[in-house]
Amino acid sequence: MNVDRRLIQHIAILANLSFSEEEVGEFTEQMNEVLRYMEILDGLDTSGIEPTFSSLEEREGVFREDRVELSIPSGEALRNAPDAGQGHFRVPKIIS
Repeated sequence: MNVDRRLIQHIAILANLSFSEEEVGEFTEQMNEVLRYMEILDGLDTSGIEPTFSSLEEREGVFREDRVELSIPSGEALRNAPDAGQGHFRVPKIIS
């Protein structure tokens, strides 16, 4: 498979991104390089290699036990905040 500039521009539109012509060229080259590497990996004989992980395997001990612990006092958490008010972080409004 070969990626062309048109496909990169289409992907950018789907991702709601805008790229300069230079960036489109760079991403086209990079994507083709990744795909060439995938073709090399696809050609490897892995028939004698056991998988090291499967999402279908039952796994144990992946979650830690829940513990109630003291958290940092709000005053200490807000100490380095650029803008704090009424015990909360104050941030600029981003939704109109």
